[in-house]
Amino acid sequence: MPRRNLGDLVGRLPTTDPVPAPAEPGAEVAEKPAPDAPAKRTAKREPKAVEASAETPHYLSLVRKDTRLREDQLAALTVHARRLNRAKTGGVRITENTLIRIGVDLLLDRVFNAIGDDEDELRKSLLIEVH
Repeated sequence: MPRRNLGDLVGRLPTTDPVPAPAEPGAEVAEKPAPDAPAKRTAKREPKAVEASAETPHYLSLVRKDTRLREDQLAALTVHARRLNRAKTGGVRITENTLIRIGVDLLLDRVFNAIGDDEDELRKSLLIEVH
């Protein structure tokens, strides 16, 4: 009895890889890594900010920086961004990131007054008391 092809048993499945061309005699054949072999990690390159122009969206002129926020912080940012968007009369959309950038600007204006050993102490040292 002739040997059956596995493809005939399970049906022809589409492949995502192109069919490799037959190797020429004497040509080196590149081996594929085993399916269970760990994938090589490539260094993640952060896209650089592009110079702003009339055609370029504003966010593309900024450099990406990820940060971790508490749930209450993110919820408050969302509420206030929506509130500010409803109240404005035109212009660009205000996002949570807009408010975060404003907060960073305010921090940088006052950072030389910061003292403390942890987040709570640093925050308290930067608060302005209003009488």
